[in-house]
Amino acid sequence: MAMKMGDTKKALAMLKKIAPDNISFTEAKKKQAQIYLDELKDRVNYQRCYLEILDNFPTVENFKTVAAALMDIQEPEEAIQYYEKALDQDPDDLILIRETGRALVMTHDYNRAIKYYEQTLQDDPNLFDLRTDLAELYIKLKAFDDSKRVLIEALKSLKDFK
Repeated sequence: MAMKMGDTKKALAMLKKIAPDNISFTEAKKKQAQIYLDELKDRVNYQRCYLEILDNFPTVENFKTVAAALMDIQEPEEAIQYYEKALDQDPDDLILIRETGRALVMTHDYNRAIKYYEQTLQDDPNLFDLRTDLAELYIKLKAFDDSKRVLIEALKSLKDFK
């Protein structure tokens, strides 16, 4: 309501009062973060709000949420740290595995991204989506032979999978 009236400071003050033991804490922090980002263009406080959620509730979902928020403000290097912490707790989350790879690509450290993809695929050759992500990265890098190799491996793996 305060936001509709254009009173950003009042809205933030109200949201800051919500304690971690309140059921609405997480949503309040997310809303607070959005106000910081959208209205005040304050990326530091945006990030801080998400870190407060994580400090109070260090769950896999919250690690993923913080990482996604960091990706939203173009901080893939920091996001990778939180994706990796989430992967430590849930190493079989395929979406998390792919998001980590995408964050690595966003850092433009392509060697590190390729190493991540190759290692992850070595551990689990049946991650077909990851294979396509790797093939796309190779195409982006104009490494067409490597892309072809990855796709052929995917087809072989698919044939063996059936």
